[in-house]
Amino acid sequence: MDYEELKELLSDMEDRVRYDIHQVCNQLKDIQAEVNTLKQQASVIEKIIRIVDQNNAAALVRVSGSGVNSTARS
Repeated sequence: MDYEELKELLSDMEDRVRYDIHQVCNQLKDIQAEVNTLKQQASVIEKIIRIVDQNNAAALVRVSGSGVNSTARS
């Protein structure tokens, strides 16, 4: 392999590496977008869980409160 062939081969390899880096960057951007979406979804789920917990706590207070009142009346 002479100098010019080697130079061309290295140039082709450099182009492939640049292309691969570009592809990886695009994949990283896609992954970052997915992570952001998942973070937003997790935040919404956490808010829903807090509301459900608050509703459950309020229901328990009502149930235990009505149990106390009914026993006190008896």
